[in-house]
Formats: sequence, C-alpha cells, structure tokens
Amino acid sequence: MLHCDDVYLRRIIRSWDRPIKSSHATKAQFIPLISPTPYSAELQEALGAANASNIQCIDNEHMQVVVFEVIVEYEACRQLKSLKTPLLHKIIEHAKRNLGIRLCPDSTMLHWYQGRNRLQEYGFVALFQRVFTLSRLDALATLAGIVSLNFENLFAVHNVTHVAERKGDSPLRDCIPRVIDIGFRDANMGVASCMDITQIHGHSGQVIGAVCTYKIHTQYVSLPATVVRGQLCIGRNKAAAFLFNQDKIDRHPFATVLLCQDIRLAIALDKRIHESPNLSDSEVIATGHIGRDLSPIPWNYLAGHDVILLCAPDKECHAQVKAYQNHVAKAGAQSFRVYPFPVLWSEVEKRDGSDAGLISEIEQVLFDKAVALASMAASDLITKLQCEARSYDNYVAWGKKNGLFQSTECHRHDNRDAPTLFSCVTEDCALPHSTTPSLNSIFPKGSISLLHGKKNSGKSFTLLSLAKALCSGSSFHNFECAGAPCKCLLLDSETQPLLLGSRLKQMTLDAHIRTNLHVISKLHEPRGSLWADFDLTRQEHLDALLAHVRNSNIEYVFLDNLTTLVPSGATYQQNTAGLVFDGLKKLCEFGVGVILVHHTLDDPGRKGVHGKMRGSSEFSIRCHTETMVIGKEEVLKEGNAPAVIMERTQQDGALSGLYVKSCKTAAHLENKIFWQHLPLNKSEWQFIATTDITGEIVEESDHAAKKGAERQSSPQTVPDIGAEDAGQVSTHDDTPADTTTLSPREERALAFVRTQKKVTRKQVQSHLAVAEKTAGNTLKVLLEARLIKKSGHNGDKNTYYYVD
Repeated sequence: MLHCDDVYLRRIIRSWDRPIKSSHATKAQFIPLISPTPYSAELQEALGAANASNIQCIDNEHMQVVVFEVIVEYEACRQLKSLKTPLLHKIIEHAKRNLGIRLCPDSTMLHWYQGRNRLQEYGFVALFQRVFTLSRLDALATLAGIVSLNFENLFAVHNVTHVAERKGDSPLRDCIPRVIDIGFRDANMGVASCMDITQIHGHSGQVIGAVCTYKIHTQYVSLPATVVRGQLCIGRNKAAAFLFNQDKIDRHPFATVLLCQDIRLAIALDKRIHESPNLSDSEVIATGHIGRDLSPIPWNYLAGHDVILLCAPDKECHAQVKAYQNHVAKAGAQSFRVYPFPVLWSEVEKRDGSDAGLISEIEQVLFDKAVALASMAASDLITKLQCEARSYDNYVAWGKKNGLFQSTECHRHDNRDAPTLFSCVTEDCALPHSTTPSLNSIFPKGSISLLHGKKNSGKSFTLLSLAKALCSGSSFHNFECAGAPCKCLLLDSETQPLLLGSRLKQMTLDAHIRTNLHVISKLHEPRGSLWADFDLTRQEHLDALLAHVRNSNIEYVFLDNLTTLVPSGATYQQNTAGLVFDGLKKLCEFGVGVILVHHTLDDPGRKGVHGKMRGSSEFSIRCHTETMVIGKEEVLKEGNAPAVIMERTQQDGALSGLYVKSCKTAAHLENKIFWQHLPLNKSEWQFIATTDITGEIVEESDHAAKKGAERQSSPQTVPDIGAEDAGQVSTHDDTPADTTTLSPREERALAFVRTQKKVTRKQVQSHLAVAEKTAGNTLKVLLEARLIKKSGHNGDKNTYYYVD
C-alpha cells in the first residue's frame, strides 16, 4: 500500500457527500395515493422494463453512482490524453515509483498493475484508493473534483439562464462518450452504449443542451448534456432546465402540445410526428423534460396552448399530475387535459392480461389500455390521444374509481402550517366610520360571491356586518339569516391588527371569536409562515386553507381583500381569475360559501352604479353574486341622491348603499340599492331605504317615511346616482323574468351581455364556444324572458343585444 506524503496532493482529497434527494414537490402538490407501494414487478414486466423504469431519472441510487463513476473515468482519460490537467500527470508520476502504469490508446479506462504478479487493475478511482488510502467513494469524489465533474450536474436540472455562446451555424465539438464500460463494477451490466443524442435548440438555432440516451443491459437511461465553451459534454456544468422542442412551441402558438412525463417517449413521438405526411409542427408538438423537480422548468412556453399530459406507468408520476396542472395553469395555457394510460415508446411483446399476473384493478386497467407507439399510424394515435384525454377533475375521479387515489385530497397539515387565530387584545376605541329572500340565498353555500367598493366606502364594516349576521343568526341589510348560526372564517390581509381588533369589538364580534368566528390576520401571523405569505394562486396555500376549513367545520369564508391575496398586479390577468376560482371551487365542493372582497375601479367615467371591479372582468362573470358598496364620499360628490339619503350624509358614522349588480338566486334584487347608516361607535346598522338605479325609492323605513311626509310641501325629484341623464326615470313595466330557470349556458350568455353592455350574436357564439344555431336559440330564450333587448333585424349586420 502506498502512502502519499506530498502536502500539495493531500489538499486535493475530497470526501463523498451522499446526494440528498431534493424535495422537488411538497406533499400538497401530489394527489394522495391509497397506497404508496409502486406498481408490481408483474406490471413492469408486462409493459416492458424500458417503458416502466428510469422514467424521470435513474431509479436506483447505486446505479446513479456507478454511471457517474464511469463518466468520471472517461473524462479523466480524455483529459490525460489531451495533457490539459497537469495534476493527473503529477499523481501518476508520484505513483510510478511503485506502480506500473499503462494506458491503452483506444481504451476509455486506465489500465495499471502493481508488484511482481503483474495483476492488471482498472480505473483512476482504484489508483487513487491505493495512492491516498481512501475508500472508493472518497476516491471518486477526489477524482471528480480534479476533472471538474459534479454528481448533481448529471442527475438534476437547474433554473439557470443559458446565454448563447456560439452562432447557430458554428460547429460544435462533441465530447459525449459513445461507449462506457460498466462491467468492471457490475459484470451483469457490461458496456453501456449511447443510442441517441437529441439536441435542444435555442431561438437563433444554437444548441443549448442535449438529451443523451444510453442502453445499459435491458434498461434505457437519459442524461442531460450541456454546452461549455463550444463543447457538448456531460456533468461539467449545471444542466439548464428545458422543455424538449421549446423553440418549436414558441414558434407555433396554436399547436397542441403533447407533454410527456417520460422524455424518451417525447423523443420517440416527435420522430413519429415528423415521419407522418399528415402532421406538422403547426398542429401538434411533442415535448418533455428531464428530472423529477418541476419548479425550474420554463413552463411559460406553454402559454396559450392546449396541453395534453401523457402519463408514465408509475404511481408517483400519476400522483404528480396535480403539480403539472398547477404549473401549466400558472403559465396561462389555454387548456390542460390528461391521458392516463401508458403509451409505450419501446416495443414489447403484448400478452394476455390473465397471464400477466397483475394484482390490482388499476394495474389491469393500465395494461388493457396501454398502446404501443409503433402499433398505429401517428395521425391515428394523435386523434386517439385528443379524444380520450380528460380534464384534471375527471382524471382524479378516474383514479378514485379505479382504486389509485384516496377519496379526498383533504388531510390535516403539519402544525407549522396551522394558523394563529387572531384574538381581540386592543382597548375600545372610537372610529369615525363605522315575501324577501334570506341572507343565505343571496350568498348561498357552495358558491363564490364578490363584494367590492371604493376606498373608505365602508366595505370592511359591511363585510363584518355580513359575518356577524351569519355567525349569530341575525339580520343584515334587512335580510334575515335562515336557519341556525353558521361558523365563519375571516382571512384579513391588509388591516393592522389593532384596527382590526377595534372594528371587531365595535361590531360586538369579539364574543363570537374562536366559537362561530375564526379570524386569521396576515399581518398578525409570524413572519415567514405560510399564513403570513398567504397567496390564493399557490396550491399549497389553498390546500392549507381547505384543511383548516374542513377540520374546523367552517361554513362561510370571507377573504379581505383580493388585492393583497394575489401577487401584485395579478388581478388584471384573466388566468389569475381562473386560478383563484379553480382553487376556491374545492371549498365550494364541500358546501362552503366564499365571499371575496375587492376594490372598485376608480374611473371618473364610471360613477355610481356604473362602477366595475378593479381587474379582470372574469371575476364578475364567474361569481354567483356581485354587490358593490357605494359610500358616503361618493354620495356627497355626486350630490343627487334622494333627500332621505342626503340627510344621513350630514350625520356622523358610516353610510353605505349595497348595490346588487347580479344575483343568480334572487334576480329581483338586481339593480336595487339598499341604504343603511351606522351611527358613530354603534354596532347595529339602521335601514334607511331601498332605491332602484334611477334613484326612485322602492322601500322606505318607517322613520324615513315620516320624515318624507314632513317634506311633502317641497317635493324633490330624485335622479339616478351617477346616471348620465339626471332627469331620467324608469316608466316601463317590462319586468324581467326570474333567472333561476335559466340553464348554465343561458346564465353565461346573460352574464356576458351584462358585462359587455352590447354584443353581437357572433360574439356570444365565440364566448360560449357553440354553434351558430345554438347561440341564436340561447339569445332567443333571453329575449322571450325579457332579460335582454335587441336592436336591429335578423340578417342585419348591425344587429346587437343589450341590457337596459
């Protein structure tokens, strides 16, 4: 045994650090499996080992180390021959005093022997073990450090930006080993051959990386390659995360994207698509990625595309579909569907299911539905994938039906994700502001409602009053709460804790805290906690909210407010509305009513009842009930409200008008404003009157009626609040029909007309994604129900539909 006394050489010794498996996704990003046990060996054998193993990376950790060792040995030999690493020569010269060294010219492995018996040994790692008296793994770490290779660079991708080093037409030197000898470590593996090198291109044609596929015995593994100073090599640099064919996806914005969990399937499918005369990149593009970690993948390439995810035959991959759905939705894809059955890129002998020895229902389904890539024409396969792909919700239901997923995704979270329930700890303080359907039918459980108003309009006090009515079983704005008191959750994201506590005390809600009312304040939560950073667009945060709601039996959730519960500026993006509604839909599925609070757009051109919510109109379209709070400042600014309302503006306290813009379960409340006054430091609102949008009083309190009788000597015409024509008064009796009998399609059409103010039949057809005849019949129903009006005649290009 040799001992190296050279201090300089001793400094290069490294210790092997066992690679830590990265937490590429939290538990909340997976659909809960009934059993985490992988699919049986019988299913893997029936589908073929090549198709069912090493899907996102090399499965076996020992095999990863062996492959890394062989790559390091290859690189060390290459650098020794090129004389680019003097340190290797110094170590060999140091060992020549006792070891005979021989390097075969055409070999990818160092051959050497020691002593008189001339017993030949192989590899730099074994040599380093002798020279430095190290273990095999420490010797491997030392050698990897000398030749500048890193284990993580070989088996993981990273969120790094690639800068083009060379022009697209410049030659690229290939330093990828075509044959690597694994037999010296595992006789059963023999030689690994590089079967394919698929280059990844940037927009200017330059190569930014590659996928190298090696065949090791009966298995196939894919490794990422990088470009370093004009050389295509493995393991020398961090591999940048990519989507296969990402340049093509960007060039063809209307192509359907087939997203494969197995990069090997994506490469094989891409070849089949290019071989087909009936398919082109403008119609369909195959893509995939390397690695289990989805976070660094550049998902934004999928924006605007219809995406179909092709699942690999692996339980963890099936459960990870939830994470894929989240990433694709955040990227703004047009749609996301899942094809759950195996598409076999490697040929396998098909056997009868009864002979395969499958042990579960889901395995039998996967085996029966598996399709070999080579068994049918590419165009027929694409048609099959598009027809049989299902939505994410249907995919989850399919998994539950076949015994793959648990019946519910709601589980108790770790204690670190439990919220700190807010308590009122402040002193009393004086604040300057402060036949009928039931309250539960206006804001029904299982629906999402929207409440918005301008700054200082009193929307926070209105929200607290609504919460008080529901959790105490009392009334709100003259509407009674039906049934027993409800358990409510208020998530406040912008009010300072002291002010929030004062408001809760003023509204006497402190008596209900921790019983029928749970209060979570983002500003009260510990910095860095999940609830302090709560974001409605993040799936893990929504899952934590769902878990608390289920565990505490919450019936109503108040979210105040949308501006600070989503990323800055995100409310103006349509895909944000989709993310928020899709996330909150899970609360609704458990019978929970959700009330979203937001700001009204401060637009001089939209005054009074003509105001609209700040941000994307998608929020207004998709909500069940939309109400707008008109505050004292706006009434004073307009100065044209009924006298009974104007009188209250001169009194202390808060004045608000609750304008019902839309309500699917109480359509007769639409276009009415319910006025109330909250005296200074009082906890109960005083009902004043109900007006329509023209300003005409529909209902008046006894006290207000008495005051009105005293003013009969000087009657006053009441114009519309914010109306363009101050003298306009509604005189027709064309009362709209009840919208509760409308179908979902008709409700969507009506909401679209209301939002756009004036639409054509073609616009309605495009919005509903239906045929021309269906769109015409839908509009006809709304016309007959007197919910919309028509201008023009059939066949006239200038015909449009509108709402009075």
